[in-house]
Amino acid sequence: MNALVLSDLLSMIQGASDELTVHKEEVNALNVFPVPDGDTGINMVLTMQSALAEISRNNPKTIKELSLAFRRGSLMGARGNSGVILSQIILGICNVFDDESQIDGAILKRALKQGSDSAYKAVMRPVEGTMLTIIRFLAEAAQRVVSDDIVKILLGGIREADIALQKTPDMLPVLKEAGVVDAGGLGLIHIFRGMVKALTGESVSEILLLEPTPYKEPLLVGVEEDLEFAYCTELLINNPNKTTEELEIILAEIGGSLLVVGDASMIKFHIHSNHPDKVLAHALSTGEIQDIKIDNMKLQHREYLYQKAETQSTINPSYKKYSILAVVLGKGMEEVYKNLGADVVITGGQTMNPSVVEIVSGIEKVNGENIFLIINNKNIKLAAEEAVKVTSRSKVYLVNTAHMVEGISALLRFNPDLEPEENFERMKESIAETWVAEVTIAQRNGNLGGTSYNLGDYISITSNDEIIYSGRELNEVVLGTLTKSPCQEGSIVTLYAGEGIEEDWSLREKIVKRFKAEVEWYFGGQSHYQYFISVE
Repeated sequence: MNALVLSDLLSMIQGASDELTVHKEEVNALNVFPVPDGDTGINMVLTMQSALAEISRNNPKTIKELSLAFRRGSLMGARGNSGVILSQIILGICNVFDDESQIDGAILKRALKQGSDSAYKAVMRPVEGTMLTIIRFLAEAAQRVVSDDIVKILLGGIREADIALQKTPDMLPVLKEAGVVDAGGLGLIHIFRGMVKALTGESVSEILLLEPTPYKEPLLVGVEEDLEFAYCTELLINNPNKTTEELEIILAEIGGSLLVVGDASMIKFHIHSNHPDKVLAHALSTGEIQDIKIDNMKLQHREYLYQKAETQSTINPSYKKYSILAVVLGKGMEEVYKNLGADVVITGGQTMNPSVVEIVSGIEKVNGENIFLIINNKNIKLAAEEAVKVTSRSKVYLVNTAHMVEGISALLRFNPDLEPEENFERMKESIAETWVAEVTIAQRNGNLGGTSYNLGDYISITSNDEIIYSGRELNEVVLGTLTKSPCQEGSIVTLYAGEGIEEDWSLREKIVKRFKAEVEWYFGGQSHYQYFISVE
């Protein structure tokens, strides 16, 4: 193959993403540094998927249009150091492809060299033994291939890059201490292997007649608890009034691990610092900011060391049949879920939806062969669906509950002695059979669905977003809500009390007397909602 056209390039990008996704846990396993942006495999996968999504939205008809979408999508979705550096490799390659109607061997060699140069330029203090080294070796080896054949050029680069990867522990002492090769470098090699596979239909190891290189789990490295910088900050700036060079000089005074990339329309940066407030202030003075991500690395560090030590001390680390993962908000609700068997609780809800990365991280933590993910909010559904696609775990059952109370009903229906599909159906049935309402305080006057309310009134809202009752007294509204519910003699009414609400025995007695129902009371601890009410 002596030239690539638009369809070839589209296949290569998809193939690169697919191959990286297959191997992302292998890449994650090589992480050495216990920091929030340390999941190299996931960060690189999400960067590639963001690029693919942008390409899909734009439906490019020319190589120039593809290049524009590819570099913009990768920059906007870049996660962590590895994602940002990957976006800059893509930027350099696309800058060469821009004005071409097809890509021959000479153009490809030039593009790979530009991708390497662009990545090095983006890093203020380039360190060898990282993915920078891998792209440089790959690009340099590609220049030496005495052929215009596209596949041969890529294979020549991959072969030398893999050799360089084995040498990264000699270049970076922390890799040698951990007994691993560089994670980002391995991810990059998988990206290029995926491109070749898309063109040939064969894996690179088959073409080169090589055995896949074994990569071992890293040792627990004693990274000092006293990290120099406590916070990791990433964000995008639209229409910046400074150049990347100007902003880089300013931010360099505040922290380290600095990456500042972009152009006149958009800048993305990543920095570790002790003053995220100062970082945000400089960002705001530069332009309109979005996609802000700030993580406490010291907290992450402590959790990492604890979890790692716990994992290594486990005598029999084996999979169990089931694991339950749930998105929950409120200390009391978290306790309820854990008591009902949830292995991992992700903090999130109506006002703070978890990201795809947080959900994937939760999925990867549990050790069940079959994982039930209970989302408890309609706004979380898309992120959860994306997380299920991204994760390496193949048996994840997405339980589409719209409310935490529905999730509890689903858990109560779960039976560990049954098969996964039967449990999944039982949990879905429980959602349909559970009636849920929540009581909160109206923030303005209004009338919805025939129910009038004034500012400060207590109002009850069903899981279908219907306001069904309002009043000035809390207990009056709870009782009034039950009159609008399917509550009848023999029903089970469960009250989950919000933050600051104490158990009210008189309310219990009134419900029993009026509805002849059984009443259960739990402290949910949820903010903004005085009660969650379920009727079964």
